[in-house]
Amino acid sequence: MSKTISDVEFLQHADSFITLANDKAGAIQAETAGAAMTFAAARFAAYLVARSCDSKATFDARKDEAKTIFMEQFEGMLRDNLEEYSRNFDKHNAA
Repeated sequence: MSKTISDVEFLQHADSFITLANDKAGAIQAETAGAAMTFAAARFAAYLVARSCDSKATFDARKDEAKTIFMEQFEGMLRDNLEEYSRNFDKHNAA
């Protein structure tokens, strides 16, 4: 059985992935680190769908629905983060 985590724990986990991407961006272009992180998220999403299916036929039948769900989640998360960056642009870009 999976453990339900709090919003705080969720954000801590997300921050650990962001920290890793920021560390990588110190050695490679930030855009390359971002693309790698996006690819990893997509690969892991496909894995999550596959592990919830008992057969390839079930997996194939669920692909479009899963894609819609993940794309809607990503769009909402991106929208929220772009708005947060807009509100705090100077703070985030002070370096």
